[in-house]
Amino acid sequence: MFTNIRSQLNAYVNGNRHVDPFLILQSSIAFLMTVGMKVLGPVLILFACSIVGGLVYVDFTLVLPLICGKTKGFKYCIHCLIAAFLLYNVLFNYYCCVVQKHHGEHYDKVVRELADATGYDYPEAEEDVKRIRSEFEKKMMDRHRRRQEVKDRRNGVKPQQQQQQGEEERKEQRHASDLESGLGSVSNSSPLPHSPHP
Repeated sequence: MFTNIRSQLNAYVNGNRHVDPFLILQSSIAFLMTVGMKVLGPVLILFACSIVGGLVYVDFTLVLPLICGKTKGFKYCIHCLIAAFLLYNVLFNYYCCVVQKHHGEHYDKVVRELADATGYDYPEAEEDVKRIRSEFEKKMMDRHRRRQEVKDRRNGVKPQQQQQQGEEERKEQRHASDLESGLGSVSNSSPLPHSPHP
């Protein structure tokens, strides 16, 4: 992804104004979000573990002595069992969330059920995935093109298609004038061969 951003930036800096700065910005933000999530994940895991550790420490050093006093009787044991049960459940569920894999038979089953519930056409084969991806990219490019046309109309610039047609017409006119000037010099210097008439 980073090479794609770098190539777009190089094209824009080198004078290719057909590269849209919005797409460069969008790709850059997507790249930063991907890197940020990979860095933020372990930081949040450590933060959650420190919160749980702090709560356990406060429970056993401050709350438990306030509830039970200095005696370690039945109340103390029940409190420790409940705290240990809750601690185990919190850590176990958090661990399961952290190491959850996003592939496999169970995951596919859950995703298919969600797709059926929401009415989404879940791709069955690789061709379906490619088709959906290309449709999405086409939809995004069309949306971007319409946004660019609205922006151009606001700024008084011709839409991009009209500019391209105008450029093609100017090229054809230049080419025709070059041919005429070239033919004129050829006809002045030597006559063109004629085919004999019967």
